[in-house]
Amino acid sequence: MVELLTAGLTGCHFGYQASPFFDAEGEAPHVAHLMLIIDPQFFGPGYAEHIETLFNSMLAQQGVRLPGERRYAARNNHHTHITLPQSLIVELEGFGRGRWVVGRVEC
Repeated sequence: MVELLTAGLTGCHFGYQASPFFDAEGEAPHVAHLMLIIDPQFFGPGYAEHIETLFNSMLAQQGVRLPGERRYAARNNHHTHITLPQSLIVELEGFGRGRWVVGRVEC
């Protein structure tokens, strides 16, 4: 389904057409990417509390850890940051206000 929304809509390569990602042999894979952004509050209140209940239930079981847990811990041990141009910050903030920048994807 994701391939229909990425390669199908953009005209980029389907997975079976793409060259390997694991070496530098051949041409670039020419694949597309999909960013699906969902505001859970659109569906009603209580999402965070509902999901927190699930996570707590999972973590109560022996040996369970959440995906990304080690990465987040490592990130908290490194205090780094990046500086973004103000124009990019304004553009990114615009996505949250329903202003979309749509353009043709070059594969």
